[in-house]
Amino acid sequence: MAVQHRALRFTPVWAQKLVNSAKFTGHEGCVNRLAWNEDGSLLASGSDDRQVLIWSYPDVEKSPLALQTDHAANIFGVQFMPCTNNRQIITGAMDDTVMLHNIERLPAQLSRRGSGSPVPVAFHSTMYGCHRARVKGVEVEPNNPHLFWSAAEDGTVRQYDTRLPSGSQKAWDSPNCLLHVRAVGPASANHSLELKGISLNKAHVHQLAVAAGDVYVRVYDRRMLSPGSPKDEHVRANPLLQMAPPHMCLINSNKRVGRAHTTYVNFGNQGDKLVATYHCDQAYAFDVLAAGACTTAYNTAASSAACESSSSGDGVMEGLAPAGPGLPGRPAAGMPTRQA
Repeated sequence: MAVQHRALRFTPVWAQKLVNSAKFTGHEGCVNRLAWNEDGSLLASGSDDRQVLIWSYPDVEKSPLALQTDHAANIFGVQFMPCTNNRQIITGAMDDTVMLHNIERLPAQLSRRGSGSPVPVAFHSTMYGCHRARVKGVEVEPNNPHLFWSAAEDGTVRQYDTRLPSGSQKAWDSPNCLLHVRAVGPASANHSLELKGISLNKAHVHQLAVAAGDVYVRVYDRRMLSPGSPKDEHVRANPLLQMAPPHMCLINSNKRVGRAHTTYVNFGNQGDKLVATYHCDQAYAFDVLAAGACTTAYNTAASSAACESSSSGDGVMEGLAPAGPGLPGRPAAGMPTRQA
Protein backbone atom coordinates (compact mmCIF):
# COMPACT_ATOMS: atom_id res chain seq x y z
CA MET A 1 0.00 0.00 0.00
CA ALA A 2 2.84 2.39 0.83
CA VAL A 3 4.45 1.73 -2.56
CA GLN A 4 1.19 2.53 -4.37
CA HIS A 5 0.81 5.74 -2.34
CA ARG A 6 4.32 6.88 -3.23
CA ALA A 7 3.69 6.14 -6.92
CA LEU A 8 0.99 8.82 -6.91
CA ARG A 9 3.44 11.55 -5.90
CA PHE A 10 4.60 14.32 -8.23
CA THR A 11 7.88 12.84 -9.46
CA PRO A 12 10.76 14.52 -11.37
CA VAL A 13 9.53 12.78 -14.52
CA TRP A 14 6.20 14.62 -14.28
CA ALA A 15 7.94 17.89 -13.43
CA GLN A 16 9.84 17.72 -16.72
CA LYS A 17 6.52 17.50 -18.58
CA LEU A 18 5.29 20.86 -17.28
CA VAL A 19 4.74 23.49 -19.97
CA ASN A 20 3.87 27.18 -19.92
CA SER A 21 0.13 27.18 -20.66
CA ALA A 22 -0.51 30.93 -20.27
CA LYS A 23 1.28 34.21 -19.64
CA PHE A 24 -0.44 36.89 -17.56
CA THR A 25 0.69 40.46 -18.17
CA GLY A 26 -0.73 43.40 -16.23
CA HIS A 27 1.44 44.38 -13.27
CA GLU A 28 3.82 47.33 -13.39
CA GLY A 29 6.28 45.85 -10.90
CA CYS A 30 7.68 42.56 -9.62
CA VAL A 31 5.11 39.91 -8.74
CA ASN A 32 5.88 38.68 -5.21
CA ARG A 33 3.02 36.35 -4.22
CA LEU A 34 0.34 34.20 -5.85
CA ALA A 35 -2.75 32.57 -4.35
CA TRP A 36 -5.53 30.42 -5.83
CA ASN A 37 -9.13 30.59 -4.66
CA GLU A 38 -10.88 27.52 -3.29
CA ASP A 39 -11.95 25.94 -6.58
CA GLY A 40 -8.95 26.99 -8.67
CA SER A 41 -10.95 29.31 -10.93
CA LEU A 42 -9.22 32.53 -9.84
CA LEU A 43 -5.58 33.43 -9.23
CA ALA A 44 -4.61 36.50 -7.18
CA SER A 45 -1.21 38.15 -7.63
CA GLY A 46 0.41 40.72 -5.32
CA SER A 47 3.08 43.04 -6.66
CA ASP A 48 5.51 45.88 -6.07
CA ASP A 49 2.97 48.13 -7.82
CA ARG A 50 0.79 47.76 -4.67
CA GLN A 51 -2.04 46.21 -6.69
CA VAL A 52 -3.73 42.85 -6.46
CA LEU A 53 -4.81 41.47 -9.83
CA ILE A 54 -7.34 38.65 -10.01
CA TRP A 55 -6.98 36.40 -13.06
CA SER A 56 -9.54 33.95 -14.45
CA TYR A 57 -8.78 30.29 -15.14
CA PRO A 58 -9.16 28.34 -17.39
CA ASP A 59 -10.55 31.27 -19.42
CA VAL A 60 -7.18 33.05 -19.34
CA GLU A 61 -8.20 35.56 -22.01
CA LYS A 62 -10.43 37.54 -19.64
CA SER A 63 -9.05 40.87 -18.44
CA PRO A 64 -7.97 40.71 -14.79
CA LEU A 65 -9.76 42.53 -11.99
CA ALA A 66 -7.63 45.14 -10.21
CA LEU A 67 -7.65 46.06 -6.51
CA GLN A 68 -5.68 49.28 -6.27
CA THR A 69 -4.88 49.03 -2.57
CA ASP A 70 -3.91 51.76 -0.11
CA HIS A 71 -0.67 50.00 0.77
CA ALA A 72 2.30 52.37 0.75
CA ALA A 73 4.84 49.69 -0.21
CA ASN A 74 5.30 46.35 -1.99
CA ILE A 75 2.73 43.62 -1.37
CA PHE A 76 4.31 40.40 -0.07
CA GLY A 77 1.24 38.49 1.05
CA VAL A 78 -2.10 37.72 -0.62
CA GLN A 79 -4.87 35.21 0.03
CA PHE A 80 -8.54 34.67 -0.76
CA MET A 81 -10.65 34.50 2.39
CA PRO A 82 -12.45 31.10 2.26
CA CYS A 83 -16.23 30.80 2.07
CA THR A 84 -16.77 34.44 1.05
CA ASN A 85 -17.67 33.87 -2.61
CA ASN A 86 -14.28 35.35 -3.56
CA ARG A 87 -15.37 38.75 -2.26
CA GLN A 88 -12.71 39.09 0.46
CA ILE A 89 -8.97 39.37 -0.19
CA ILE A 90 -6.23 39.62 2.45
CA THR A 91 -2.95 41.40 1.77
CA GLY A 92 0.24 42.11 3.73
CA ALA A 93 2.88 44.60 2.65
CA MET A 94 6.27 46.14 3.31
CA ASP A 95 4.55 49.16 4.90
CA ASP A 96 4.05 47.00 8.04
CA THR A 97 0.27 46.70 7.48
CA VAL A 98 -2.26 43.95 6.79
CA MET A 99 -5.50 44.73 4.97
CA LEU A 100 -8.80 42.92 4.52
CA HIS A 101 -10.45 44.01 1.26
CA ASN A 102 -14.18 43.54 0.69
CA ILE A 103 -15.18 43.67 -2.97
CA GLU A 104 -18.47 45.58 -3.24
CA ARG A 105 -19.45 44.87 -6.83
CA LEU A 106 -18.03 43.18 -9.89
CA PRO A 107 -18.24 44.29 -13.52
CA ALA A 108 -21.19 42.79 -15.37
CA GLN A 109 -18.92 41.66 -18.19
CA LEU A 110 -15.15 41.46 -18.59
CA SER A 111 -13.35 42.38 -21.78
CA ARG A 112 -10.83 40.09 -23.40
CA ARG A 113 -7.16 40.60 -22.70
CA GLY A 114 -5.46 42.74 -25.29
CA SER A 115 -8.50 45.00 -25.64
CA GLY A 116 -7.91 46.90 -22.42
CA SER A 117 -6.10 47.30 -19.10
CA PRO A 118 -6.95 45.52 -15.83
CA VAL A 119 -10.49 46.39 -14.72
CA PRO A 120 -10.66 48.31 -11.39
CA VAL A 121 -13.30 47.06 -8.94
CA ALA A 122 -15.05 48.87 -6.13
CA PHE A 123 -14.02 47.71 -2.67
CA HIS A 124 -13.50 48.93 0.88
CA SER A 125 -10.69 47.86 3.21
CA THR A 126 -9.95 47.38 6.87
CA MET A 127 -6.34 48.09 7.85
CA TYR A 128 -4.53 46.35 10.71
CA GLY A 129 -1.38 47.98 12.09
CA CYS A 130 -0.25 45.38 14.63
CA HIS A 131 3.22 44.90 13.16
CA ARG A 132 6.30 47.07 13.62
CA ALA A 133 8.16 45.74 10.59
CA ARG A 134 7.57 44.52 7.06
CA VAL A 135 4.83 41.92 6.61
CA LYS A 136 6.14 38.99 4.54
CA GLY A 137 3.18 36.62 4.43
CA VAL A 138 -0.52 36.07 5.19
CA GLU A 139 -2.35 32.76 5.61
CA VAL A 140 -5.89 31.39 5.86
CA GLU A 141 -7.53 28.15 7.02
CA PRO A 142 -9.68 26.08 4.63
CA ASN A 143 -13.43 26.49 5.20
CA ASN A 144 -12.89 29.18 7.84
CA PRO A 145 -14.23 32.63 6.84
CA HIS A 146 -13.31 34.25 10.16
CA LEU A 147 -9.64 33.69 11.03
CA PHE A 148 -6.46 34.68 9.19
CA TRP A 149 -2.81 35.18 10.10
CA SER A 150 0.18 37.34 9.21
CA ALA A 151 3.94 36.97 9.74
CA ALA A 152 6.35 39.90 9.79
CA GLU A 153 9.98 40.81 10.29
CA ASP A 154 9.22 41.96 13.85
CA GLY A 155 9.23 38.25 14.76
CA THR A 156 5.50 37.97 15.44
CA VAL A 157 2.62 35.96 13.99
CA ARG A 158 -0.69 37.77 14.40
CA GLN A 159 -4.11 36.11 14.45
CA TYR A 160 -7.11 38.13 13.24
CA ASP A 161 -10.79 37.37 13.82
CA THR A 162 -13.33 39.14 11.61
CA ARG A 163 -16.00 38.59 14.29
CA LEU A 164 -14.13 40.85 16.73
CA PRO A 165 -13.99 44.66 16.54
CA SER A 166 -11.17 45.65 14.21
CA GLY A 167 -10.09 48.33 16.66
CA SER A 168 -8.95 45.64 19.12
CA GLN A 169 -6.57 44.19 16.49
CA LYS A 170 -4.80 47.28 15.18
CA ALA A 171 -1.98 48.12 17.62
CA TRP A 172 1.37 46.54 18.51
CA ASP A 173 0.17 45.66 22.01
CA SER A 174 -3.15 44.21 20.79
CA PRO A 175 -3.85 40.78 22.34
CA ASN A 176 -3.81 38.98 18.98
CA CYS A 177 -0.14 37.93 18.98
CA LEU A 178 -0.06 34.16 18.50
CA LEU A 179 3.74 33.78 18.37
CA HIS A 180 6.82 35.85 19.10
CA VAL A 181 9.70 33.86 17.60
CA ARG A 182 13.13 34.20 19.21
CA ALA A 183 16.60 33.15 18.13
CA VAL A 184 18.04 29.79 19.19
CA GLY A 185 20.53 29.74 22.09
CA PRO A 186 20.68 31.40 25.52
CA ALA A 187 22.99 34.17 24.32
CA SER A 188 20.30 35.44 21.94
CA ALA A 189 17.18 34.63 23.94
CA ASN A 190 15.89 38.19 23.66
CA HIS A 191 16.57 38.54 19.95
CA SER A 192 13.48 38.49 17.74
CA LEU A 193 13.84 36.67 14.44
CA GLU A 194 12.65 38.21 11.19
CA LEU A 195 9.81 36.04 9.86
CA LYS A 196 9.91 35.59 6.08
CA GLY A 197 6.97 33.26 5.44
CA ILE A 198 4.05 31.40 6.99
CA SER A 199 2.14 28.27 5.98
CA LEU A 200 -0.78 26.34 7.43
CA ASN A 201 -0.95 22.60 6.88
CA LYS A 202 -4.15 22.13 4.87
CA ALA A 203 -4.33 18.44 5.79
CA HIS A 204 -3.66 19.03 9.50
CA VAL A 205 -4.78 22.60 10.13
CA HIS A 206 -3.42 22.68 13.68
CA GLN A 207 0.12 22.72 12.25
CA LEU A 208 1.60 26.14 11.49
CA ALA A 209 5.06 26.62 9.97
CA VAL A 210 7.18 29.76 9.77
CA ALA A 211 10.34 30.66 7.86
CA ALA A 212 12.61 32.87 9.95
CA GLY A 213 15.85 34.81 9.67
CA ASP A 214 18.00 31.77 10.51
CA VAL A 215 18.51 28.29 9.07
CA TYR A 216 15.60 26.67 10.91
CA VAL A 217 12.06 25.95 9.80
CA ARG A 218 9.72 25.85 12.79
CA VAL A 219 6.43 23.96 13.01
CA TYR A 220 3.99 24.79 15.82
CA ASP A 221 0.84 23.12 17.12
CA ARG A 222 -1.89 25.78 17.16
CA ARG A 223 -3.82 23.76 19.75
CA MET A 224 -1.04 24.58 22.20
CA LEU A 225 -1.03 28.31 21.42
CA SER A 226 -3.22 31.15 22.63
CA PRO A 227 -3.14 34.80 21.51
CA GLY A 228 -1.85 37.49 23.82
CA SER A 229 0.30 40.59 23.92
CA PRO A 230 3.72 40.34 22.22
CA LYS A 231 5.20 41.03 25.65
CA ASP A 232 3.55 37.96 27.21
CA GLU A 233 5.81 35.03 28.00
CA HIS A 234 3.42 32.37 26.66
CA VAL A 235 3.58 33.68 23.07
CA ARG A 236 7.29 32.76 23.02
CA ALA A 237 6.28 29.13 22.61
CA ASN A 238 8.64 26.30 21.69
CA PRO A 239 8.04 24.66 18.31
CA LEU A 240 6.79 21.13 17.83
CA LEU A 241 9.52 20.65 15.22
CA GLN A 242 12.61 22.69 14.41
CA MET A 243 14.29 21.62 11.18
CA ALA A 244 17.28 22.53 9.02
CA PRO A 245 19.37 20.84 6.31
CA PRO A 246 22.14 18.82 7.99
CA HIS A 247 25.06 20.86 6.69
CA MET A 248 23.55 24.08 8.04
CA CYS A 249 23.43 22.66 11.54
CA LEU A 250 27.19 22.07 11.56
CA ILE A 251 29.88 24.62 12.31
CA ASN A 252 31.18 25.47 8.87
CA SER A 253 33.58 28.16 7.75
CA ASN A 254 31.94 28.36 4.33
CA LYS A 255 30.64 31.92 4.13
CA ARG A 256 27.87 31.00 1.69
CA VAL A 257 26.41 28.63 4.25
CA GLY A 258 26.83 31.26 6.96
CA ARG A 259 24.61 33.70 5.07
CA ALA A 260 21.87 31.13 4.47
CA HIS A 261 18.44 31.69 5.98
CA THR A 262 14.91 30.64 5.12
CA THR A 263 12.96 32.89 2.77
CA TYR A 264 9.70 30.97 2.22
CA VAL A 265 7.91 27.87 3.50
CA ASN A 266 4.95 25.81 2.25
CA PHE A 267 3.23 22.56 3.18
CA GLY A 268 2.36 20.03 0.48
CA ASN A 269 -1.29 19.26 -0.17
CA GLN A 270 -1.03 15.87 1.56
CA GLY A 271 0.40 17.47 4.68
CA ASP A 272 3.39 15.16 5.10
CA LYS A 273 6.02 17.30 3.34
CA LEU A 274 7.23 20.83 3.95
CA VAL A 275 9.42 22.77 1.50
CA ALA A 276 11.57 25.75 2.47
CA THR A 277 13.62 28.00 0.23
CA TYR A 278 16.94 29.43 1.44
CA HIS A 279 18.86 32.60 0.68
CA CYS A 280 22.30 31.68 -0.70
CA ASP A 281 21.35 28.01 -0.87
CA GLN A 282 18.80 25.63 -2.36
CA ALA A 283 15.22 24.63 -1.56
CA TYR A 284 14.77 21.64 0.75
CA ALA A 285 11.90 19.24 1.44
CA PHE A 286 11.35 17.99 4.99
CA ASP A 287 9.30 14.94 5.95
CA VAL A 288 7.07 16.20 8.76
CA LEU A 289 5.84 12.71 9.65
CA ALA A 290 9.44 11.44 9.99
CA ALA A 291 10.32 14.04 12.63
CA GLY A 292 11.47 16.54 10.04
CA ALA A 293 13.99 14.48 8.05
CA CYS A 294 15.42 16.41 5.10
CA THR A 295 14.53 14.24 2.11
CA THR A 296 15.10 16.31 -1.04
CA ALA A 297 17.16 19.23 -2.28
CA TYR A 298 15.88 21.31 -5.20
CA ASN A 299 17.83 23.40 -7.66
CA THR A 300 16.97 27.11 -7.44
CA ALA A 301 18.19 30.14 -9.32
CA ALA A 302 19.64 31.56 -6.11
CA SER A 303 22.01 28.63 -5.63
CA SER A 304 25.29 28.13 -7.39
CA ALA A 305 25.83 24.72 -5.86
CA ALA A 306 25.22 21.45 -7.71
CA CYS A 307 21.70 20.10 -7.27
CA GLU A 308 21.11 17.11 -5.07
CA SER A 309 17.85 15.21 -5.30
CA SER A 310 16.48 12.31 -3.36
CA SER A 311 16.20 9.06 -5.30
CA SER A 312 12.67 8.69 -3.94
CA GLY A 313 11.45 11.65 -6.06
CA ASP A 314 9.20 13.01 -3.32
CA GLY A 315 8.87 16.56 -4.71
CA VAL A 316 5.35 17.61 -3.77
CA MET A 317 5.32 21.39 -3.51
CA GLU A 318 3.69 23.72 -5.97
CA GLY A 319 6.06 25.88 -8.00
CA LEU A 320 9.26 23.94 -7.26
CA ALA A 321 10.61 21.55 -9.87
CA PRO A 322 13.01 18.84 -8.64
CA ALA A 323 16.53 18.71 -10.06
CA GLY A 324 16.78 17.34 -13.57
CA PRO A 325 18.12 13.99 -14.71
CA GLY A 326 21.83 13.29 -14.88
CA LEU A 327 22.61 15.33 -11.76
CA PRO A 328 24.08 13.65 -8.71
CA GLY A 329 21.40 12.52 -6.31
CA ARG A 330 21.56 11.27 -2.79
CA PRO A 331 19.03 11.53 0.01
CA ALA A 332 20.21 13.76 2.84
CA ALA A 333 19.93 12.52 6.38
CA GLY A 334 17.83 14.88 8.49
CA MET A 335 19.02 16.60 11.60
CA PRO A 336 15.86 17.95 13.24
CA THR A 337 15.88 19.19 16.83
CA ARG A 338 12.84 18.61 19.04
CA GLN A 339 11.87 20.93 21.85
CA ALA A 340 9.36 20.11 24.53
